[in-house]
Amino acid sequence: MRKHENEDIRYMSYRIPNRLIADKLGITAQAYMNMLVKPLKPEKHDQIVAIIEELKGEIENGTIR
Repeated sequence: MRKHENEDIRYMSYRIPNRLIADKLGITAQAYMNMLVKPLKPEKHDQIVAIIEELKGEIENGTIR
């Protein structure tokens, strides 16, 4: 079975609601999910990874639920 292009993003954001990531990107949650179907451009991939890391920190510190 072939590995999905955005498997790392899906794994990293497992415990983070998609709506939070989508809000930071300025799009809807459904548009975010559709975005993950196809391979992302490196700039967009890096942007999403940075957002996930930021949200993880906020969740660990308790500043976001």
